[in-house]
Amino acid sequence: LRSEEDRGIGARFHIQRVKNKFFDERYPNLIRTNALINLLLLYPADAKAFKKSGIRGKWDAKFAGKPCASVEVQLTLNDYLTIKNLMHTYYDVMRAEDPRSFLIENPIFVDADTLAPAEDEKDIAAASARVERLELELAAAREHEKGLVEARMAE
Repeated sequence: LRSEEDRGIGARFHIQRVKNKFFDERYPNLIRTNALINLLLLYPADAKAFKKSGIRGKWDAKFAGKPCASVEVQLTLNDYLTIKNLMHTYYDVMRAEDPRSFLIENPIFVDADTLAPAEDEKDIAAASARVERLELELAAAREHEKGLVEARMAE
């Protein structure tokens, strides 16, 4: 990984940290899904570099070469990202007070290959069956959570 300045763009950054979770055995397998790169972005050193950088506005000498932002770049494989997005959807359904209304307003994907939303009668029937399964899972999860709370209160 090289600074963009090396490529003639004019922007500059310093690598602050690289955390490659793919191969870090300190994390459980379900966390080992990405690599993180923290970068310190530096304000261009001169007016010429500022112009090449594409930053809007006018160059200000008092900021030359000083840090202007710290950012994190996350590198994730597409399959992991798909799973993460689907888990978010499931979590949103579980949190909803009324899962049926939530799913009507926020359709979830039904085709595992294309991730296409329900469009025809067959898809709608499959989605409806999924809603019923999710409602059962949600009820079970809420009962489990209630049991955990009650057990803690009893301690």
